[in-house]
Amino acid sequence: MATHRITERGREQWRDILDMDFVEWLSGEIIMLNPKNSCHIVGSVRNWDGLDHSKSLFYTADGCGLPIGNLTLQLLSNVYLNEFDQYMKRVLKCKHYGRNVVDSFVVSTDREWLLSLVPKIRTFLKEVLGLDLHMGKLHIVDVSLGVEFLGAYVRKFRTYISRASIKRTVNNIITMSIADRWKAWRSINSFLGMMAHYRSYFVRCRVFLRQRFLQIASFDMNVVRMNKPILLTI
Repeated sequence: MATHRITERGREQWRDILDMDFVEWLSGEIIMLNPKNSCHIVGSVRNWDGLDHSKSLFYTADGCGLPIGNLTLQLLSNVYLNEFDQYMKRVLKCKHYGRNVVDSFVVSTDREWLLSLVPKIRTFLKEVLGLDLHMGKLHIVDVSLGVEFLGAYVRKFRTYISRASIKRTVNNIITMSIADRWKAWRSINSFLGMMAHYRSYFVRCRVFLRQRFLQIASFDMNVVRMNKPILLTI
């Protein structure tokens, strides 16, 4: 559906109003931006020792890859993978299918049917979109036992933080410097905001009710029990 506005002269298309030459130039600048050029590296490059090359844009082919966190990553991946969504829903008839950026799932009571989807998906991704299915992240699980998805562990009535996410978060928090109080507050509130979406009461108590954090902040236990961010700066 075309975007438009209603004026006294009637209906006008945005393409008739905007400077499309400028829009096309700006779109090209954003999409073709190479984040490897003139980037600012925070910390030591040695921290990347052992990092899987698939996790770094410095090892991607020219013209490939988008930086994680860049708005264009979410936007363009949804545009590009729309064909995959249509294929899953309309051709393979996956009734209970969902996707978040590059992570997707299919729910069914028929295990054999789920297994039959794998070669079809791999072929479609390779031949139509030029992509590879990450077989290391492909899992068929019993939903009654819980499913790990997007850093969370989803069960029927509860959602927890996955063990990997807890370990990574706790390590970051424990090694956090509190010399810069404002920076520490922002970081802690960010972690708490993420944790508030899950059943994480005991995790938050264990991590944040430490003497080093109590020196710079106060925690309201009534708010903790409501499963919301709990930091009160002082």
